[in-house]
Amino acid sequence: MDRVVNVTLKRLKYVVQAIAVELDEEGNVIGEQSTQPQACYTAEQIIQFVDTFEASLSAESNGAGPRP
Repeated sequence: MDRVVNVTLKRLKYVVQAIAVELDEEGNVIGEQSTQPQACYTAEQIIQFVDTFEASLSAESNGAGPRP
């Protein structure tokens, strides 16, 4: 007789990593830059991670220097 086992899954964390591509003047991908993987425990932390990455990428694109 098969034994039925109930299993409960609980979210522990999300591991996120942002990757930006470098393009030449013709739009060809010539490289990538990525962040270190980061653990996020809530959706709000993921949103903050993405917002920070987007802001730093925008600053770099506008000549403010490399991302932190």
